[in-house]
Amino acid sequence: MLERAEQIIKNTDPAKPFYLHFATTLPRKADEYNRGALFNMPQFQLRPAVRTLLNDTWIERKKELAQIQSVDDQIGRLTSALKEKGILENTIIIFMSDNGAPDLSNFDKDAINHGSNWPLRMGKTNYFEGGIRVPCFIWYPQLKYRGYVSHRLMHMTDWLPTLYEAAGGSQANLAKYDLSGVSHWSNFKRGIDRPGPRREMVNTIEKVGKQYAIIEEDQCSGNYFKLLGGEMFGRDRSFIGWVRTEGTSDKKPMKTFTPTQVDCGQSPAGKEVTACVPWVRDCLFDITNDPCETRNLAAVFPRILSRLQDKLKAYNATAVKANNVPVDPKSNPSLWDGWWVPWQDANPIPETAAFTPFSLSSSY
Repeated sequence: MLERAEQIIKNTDPAKPFYLHFATTLPRKADEYNRGALFNMPQFQLRPAVRTLLNDTWIERKKELAQIQSVDDQIGRLTSALKEKGILENTIIIFMSDNGAPDLSNFDKDAINHGSNWPLRMGKTNYFEGGIRVPCFIWYPQLKYRGYVSHRLMHMTDWLPTLYEAAGGSQANLAKYDLSGVSHWSNFKRGIDRPGPRREMVNTIEKVGKQYAIIEEDQCSGNYFKLLGGEMFGRDRSFIGWVRTEGTSDKKPMKTFTPTQVDCGQSPAGKEVTACVPWVRDCLFDITNDPCETRNLAAVFPRILSRLQDKLKAYNATAVKANNVPVDPKSNPSLWDGWWVPWQDANPIPETAAFTPFSLSSSY
């Protein structure tokens, strides 16, 4: 996939704008399918974080760090391809993730990739900040104001109108499509963080999974308040807390020396101050002052809680019915000789077809 992306850049007409979405499969779980990442970057054990903090007790975490280093290598090669083509200085590069890491809190133990969301709460598959607050940056040499950290709300749907405007398009042309996203390009050009064009954001209203969350910028304080609730925190409800980065401790923390480091404020990292039990009643957090979600403020700000509940009801009234359904265990490839098949068909694997099921390699 990387080579194909490089080829697209090489063959593009420099006079014509283009859009390239490079959705790398890394970093994923460092299992047999992805183990090649370790050998693409054999020096991963020499990185300071690995050498000083981790021994072979944390081998799975070391594999994940190797994949992260491979991502860095991929982005470096794409950047070099743009530079060699002579279009780097006129290219907007956006780096982002789709969700938090499936850390040790993930209810699907086969999906855990030993990533880290610390000190944010929980991870992928739920709507605490560890599952939805992700790293993102925009790089464009022609922006006058650069090198600052933005704290405004931005949703993935905002990228379409933002990039459309950046490419010279008029927002008026998009009005007929009734998009959910809003453009942030004016803020980027003027170097203005807040107020931003988005004042609230629905994270999810999922009837199948019975989960919901919404964030709103309070008009009085300017703080971001977040409501969340439902059955989204582990099938056995055994854990809805924080997972420290593997190989670290209070006495030996892994520090992130960047302006984007998450500061839990006055709350102790990884310790709940006011309980949140979302399957019993909705929780409310001030994620401006408490991004680590340690203090449930539902009882402190009942009016804010009620307002967000009403907004969720209003959104839900016009929501498109979900077409996703719970996982059917009968679809498991292990029941079909290792293949993903239309398992509900009368003959999922036609007898006339000759298949050679994929077998895991052990040659690494």
